[in-house]
Amino acid sequence: MGNLAMIDQEGPDGAVDITPEDLLSSRVVKYNVTFAQIAKLREEYAVVPEDLSIKENYALVKKAASHLRGLRTDVERRRKELKADALAWGKKVDGAAKELTTKLSEIEEPFATAKKNYDTAEEIRKREAALAEERRVDGIAERIATIKALPAAHISSSADAIATLFPGLNSDLTTVDEWAMEFADKARNAVAETMYKIEELFEMKEQQETFAKQQAEAEAKRLADEEAARVQREIEAEKERVRLEAERAAMAAEVEKMRKAAEELAAIQKAKDDEREAAAEAERLKLVEEQAEREALARAEQEKRDMAQAEQLAALAAEIEAMRKAQEIEEDLVVEAPVETAPEADQPSNDYRVAGNAMMEVIGDKAITKKLLDEIINGDIPYIKFTGEV
Repeated sequence: MGNLAMIDQEGPDGAVDITPEDLLSSRVVKYNVTFAQIAKLREEYAVVPEDLSIKENYALVKKAASHLRGLRTDVERRRKELKADALAWGKKVDGAAKELTTKLSEIEEPFATAKKNYDTAEEIRKREAALAEERRVDGIAERIATIKALPAAHISSSADAIATLFPGLNSDLTTVDEWAMEFADKARNAVAETMYKIEELFEMKEQQETFAKQQAEAEAKRLADEEAARVQREIEAEKERVRLEAERAAMAAEVEKMRKAAEELAAIQKAKDDEREAAAEAERLKLVEEQAEREALARAEQEKRDMAQAEQLAALAAEIEAMRKAQEIEEDLVVEAPVETAPEADQPSNDYRVAGNAMMEVIGDKAITKKLLDEIINGDIPYIKFTGEV
């Protein structure tokens, strides 16, 4: 274990002793529970009773859980006391406490779990019983409320439909002690009050229905008289309809005749329009072809001009090259002699001016001519120099 403490399970006084191997401290760590005691506890609490509804079993489980929890918490409290002196010593104390706590928890866990499970089940049983009781009371209250609501619910029902309620109300009144239990008096009063209101409603509905029957008979006679008058009116209306239908048919025939004449005229006009459109399209195509021919001729002429211009430029370049060679020969024959006044530097010779004018006449564009001369000045054409403007 290196410099960690060693646990002595056979201390002189039966306690758990922790002795540091590195001898940095001679203090002995002691807990108030031993491994021997834990072994006895394991034997004493070896079996967890299954049926905790038995008072003795529940007491045993409760006692075991409490006892073991107390020992475990004592170990933890003692661990904190010992650990307060130094961090290194605390690590040693933690090791022993962890082992003791683990062993105690192994014994405690089944009892604590059994107690927790039983307590949870008992709480659920009590809640379910309370919920069942609440539902029972709510059911009685709902049935009483339903009985009280019968008159309002059947305010629009017929006398025959209301008469069907009496057997059910008599049954509710007869069995009220069975279904209402402690609320029997309240339920009995509700049923009696409802039966009284239903009887009143039944009598009122009978009177209303008798009056309604008489009204219906009078209404039926009135409707029969109106129907006879309506039939007579329909006969007269049918005669008028036949007459108007004959007039509409004659008018429709005349309209159809005019429509056919209009369609024939429209067909003739369309044929003429189509012929004019065809002629116009042919003329347009002819113009397009003529324009294409003119453009082709223009391109051919332009190509000829471009070719001629290229040939002239080539000839000019050859002439310039010949002039350059002639100038080189003349420069080789010149004998240098001192002069008092030097000529202006980089002045173009008459030959260059002649060449520039010749290029201008051929090219016909000052900008293009100047660009060509700039290329000569930049050395794109060797051995030729030029200064000034064209």
